[in-house]
Amino acid sequence: MELTSAGGSAPPTPAERVDLGLVDDPVRVKITTLREAHGDAKERTKLHNAEAVGTSHAGWDAGIASNGCVDAWQKRLHELSDLAEDATEALTKAMDRQISVDGSVAAQVRRSASWLEDA
Repeated sequence: MELTSAGGSAPPTPAERVDLGLVDDPVRVKITTLREAHGDAKERTKLHNAEAVGTSHAGWDAGIASNGCVDAWQKRLHELSDLAEDATEALTKAMDRQISVDGSVAAQVRRSASWLEDA
């Protein structure tokens, strides 16, 4: 068994080749996608003056109050985006810990099985 997140060393023994179903690739792909979306969203949300935008778009009527509204929404969306990023980081750490524990338990089971075979 070899995890994507773990570096391999010696070739696996027959008992180590047992697939325990520890696959982290799908989660890591989703995490990468979320991080990219988070960064992209931060780069694209740069409306700082609703009044100025209104002068370049026909039919857009904006004033000082619009700037406050836009600023408040932008701040809140950035806060929510940061929460999603924090959750992504926590999920990654939790997944890595769980895979490590699962790997340790698998190694203990293999040692016990080997001992039983020799008994």
